Amino acid sequence: MPSKYRKRKQIIKNLVTDIKQTIDSTAELENYTTVTPAATKQQRYYVKNREGI
Repeated sequence: MPSKYRKRKQIIKNLVTDIKQTIDSTAELENYTTVTPAATKQQRYYVKNREGI
């Protein structure tokens, strides 16, 4: 019986770690994109025009 709960606890622990890492990497991405909003806007415009051609 205890081994079942130990496994479950480990799975939850791993999930929490994964979620934390995802949040961290998402925050890094957001910080990177907020630094260059003009560039991303230009790229979007360029890509849109490129598709039109």
